[in-house]
Amino acid sequence: TCYFKFNSEHKIKILTKNKMYDSCNNVTIGLPEMTQEIEHLISKYPNVFTEHIGEALNLEIKLELIDKEPVNIRPYYLSPPALSKVKNIIDQWLKEDIIEPSTSIYGSPAFLTKSDRLVINYTELNKKLKKMCYPIGDLQNLYQHLRGGNYFTIIDLNKAFLQCGISKESRELTAFTTIFGKYQMKRIPFGLQVGSSVLSAYLDKIFHDIKFKYLVNFCDDIVIYSPDKNTHLAHIKEVIKRLSDNKLTINPKKMKCFCQEISFLGHVIKNNTVTIDPERTVNIRNFPIPKSIREVKRYIGMCGYWSKYIPNYADICNPIHALKRKGVKFKWTNECQEAMEKLKQAISNPPILQLADFSKPFTLKTDASKFGAAGVLLQPNEDNDLLPIAFYSKKFTPAELKYSIYEKEALSAILCIEKWHEFLEVQPFKLITDNQALSYVLNTKRKLGRLSRWVERLLNLPFTIEHCKGSDNTVADALSRLYGENEENDEPENNLNFCNNDEESKSP
Repeated sequence: TCYFKFNSEHKIKILTKNKMYDSCNNVTIGLPEMTQEIEHLISKYPNVFTEHIGEALNLEIKLELIDKEPVNIRPYYLSPPALSKVKNIIDQWLKEDIIEPSTSIYGSPAFLTKSDRLVINYTELNKKLKKMCYPIGDLQNLYQHLRGGNYFTIIDLNKAFLQCGISKESRELTAFTTIFGKYQMKRIPFGLQVGSSVLSAYLDKIFHDIKFKYLVNFCDDIVIYSPDKNTHLAHIKEVIKRLSDNKLTINPKKMKCFCQEISFLGHVIKNNTVTIDPERTVNIRNFPIPKSIREVKRYIGMCGYWSKYIPNYADICNPIHALKRKGVKFKWTNECQEAMEKLKQAISNPPILQLADFSKPFTLKTDASKFGAAGVLLQPNEDNDLLPIAFYSKKFTPAELKYSIYEKEALSAILCIEKWHEFLEVQPFKLITDNQALSYVLNTKRKLGRLSRWVERLLNLPFTIEHCKGSDNTVADALSRLYGENEENDEPENNLNFCNNDEESKSP
C-alpha cells in the first residue's frame, strides 16, 4: 500500500509499509497539473520506482577469454573508515544477491571512490577478455533527435550494470579480493569492459521500435520527448511498462517528468536549441595552470568535447597543442596562458545552436586561406534567418599548405561536407563560398589526381554553389584566416595549378 505526499516544488514522496520502497522519493514534475497522473503511474508500478536494484529479464552474459592465464592480485590497502564502507556495501550486495562468496583462482582488487562507490580494478582481466563490439550511440549528435520535443522526461536506471546478469560459468572470472574475503559477481560490475555494450544491446532490444521516435538513450540515461503533454504522458506510460515487463528499476530521485528544459549529456536542450550546460564545465573553468604534458593533454581533451561551440577552436588551442610536439621542452608561456583564458571564456559564454530540422534544407558556408579551412552549418528559422547548427575549423597540414588556392577551397568544402555528411546527405543543400574558383574546379574538364577524386566525391552529393563575397562570409572567412593573419596574401586566382605532384597526401 502506497500513499503520496506533495510539497511546494511538486515533488512526490512515496511512503509505504514495504521497506523496499522507503527511500523512493523526489520524482520531480515540471507540470503541476500532471502530478495526479504520475501518482497513479507510481502506484501502478512500485516495482519500477524503487532504489532496489532490479534484475534484467532473460539476460545473462557469458564472458569469453582470449588468454586463460589467471589474474590474481592481492587486495589494496584501505583506511579503516573506507573499510567500514566497503564492508557495508558487500553486506548489501550479498543481501540483494548481487555477489556470492568465491574460491576462484582469479582475483581483482577492489577500492572505494570519492563518491563511496565500490569499484573493482579489472584492468588486467579486461586485457584477457574477448571484446564485445556494439554501438552505444554518437555522443556528439545524439541530442539532435530531440528536435520537436516540447516536453521531456529523464530516466536513470538504478546502478544499471548491476541489473545485468552474468552466467554461472563466467562468474569466477569476476572474483574480487578484499581483506574480508573473496567474492564473485552475479551481475555485471562497473569497470568490466563489456558492460556498456551489454546494457546498450539489451535496451535496444526493449525499445527498438520507439527509439528515435520518442525515446533516446546513452547507456542508462534515457530521455522521452513529445510534442504535447497528453502524448508525453502516453509515451511515459509505455516506457515504464516496458521497464516493468523486463524487471528493470529506475532511480526516482533522478527522474524528472514533463520538463520543458533539460540537461542531457552535458547539453541544455530547450525550444529546439542546444547549448553547453554550465554545470558540466566547472572543471574546465577552474582548471589550474598545467604543470606537465599529461595535464596539458587532459585539459585539451576536456575542451575538445565542446569544440563545436567554439568557432576558432583550432587556432586558440595552437600554442597549447605545440607543447605536445615531439622534442619540444615543456614551458608554459604567456601565449599558452592567453590561449587557456580564451578557451575558458569561450566555454563560459557559448553560442546557442539550433537543433537540426531534417525536413528543411541546410546551408553550408566554407572558406579557405593559405593556412586554414573553416565552415559553419546553418539552417533558416521561422523568419528565414540563417542560424548556426555547428562550427568547424582546421589548420592545414604542411602538405596541404602547398596546394593552390583552388585546391584549398575544394579541400575546405570536402572537410566540412565530411564533417557533417549525416546532415547534408539527406536532401539538396546550398554551398556558399567566397571564391568562384571552386565553381571553376567543379566544372572544368581537366581534373587530375586528388582534384579528380575530390570532385567525384562532391558531385555525388545534391548541392548548388552560391558565390559570396568575403566581406559577407564573415564567420567562415574569419575562421580560415586565423591561422595566417600576418602572412602575405593568397596566391592570385589566375594561377591555376592542376598538376599533381608525386608527394603522397593524407588529405581526403
